[in-house]
Amino acid sequence: MKKIINPRFLLDGMLGSLASWLRICGYDSVYYVDMNDDALLVEAIKENRILLTRDKQLHERCKKYNVTSIYILGNSIVEKLGYLDNKLGIALTPSSSRCSQCNSEIKPIKKESIKNQVPVNSYMHYDEFWVCESCGKIFWKGSHWNKILETLNLVQRGCE
Repeated sequence: MKKIINPRFLLDGMLGSLASWLRICGYDSVYYVDMNDDALLVEAIKENRILLTRDKQLHERCKKYNVTSIYILGNSIVEKLGYLDNKLGIALTPSSSRCSQCNSEIKPIKKESIKNQVPVNSYMHYDEFWVCESCGKIFWKGSHWNKILETLNLVQRGCE
């Protein structure tokens, strides 16, 4: 599969974790827990999205209807992201993240404006915060940040 610039993804119900990781890396990734295969196909066509699935039959149906799909291999998130990177050559960096919960864009927000919306320790120890324009979730580079970077580094080392 050739490199696709700014791919938009649709993930089936078996790939929720992958959807979150793709969002962290800035990719528009829609995820449905309980959508049936027919509806997923219609949505992929209507929204011009690449369907990511672990369902071999759904992947075969996509071929039949000329829907771009990728049958995701691997068990761990590192393996799944690495497989997708090998297939598409996508950048896996958290430089322009989306909301990991709802997929909307996140924007920087002034620290003072979220004082009572984050844990006191986080407010005291961090200076940069982002807010989801849609669901209002607030993000910061807390202790989990190093784990995110470590995971993405593992993916890159495996793909080189």
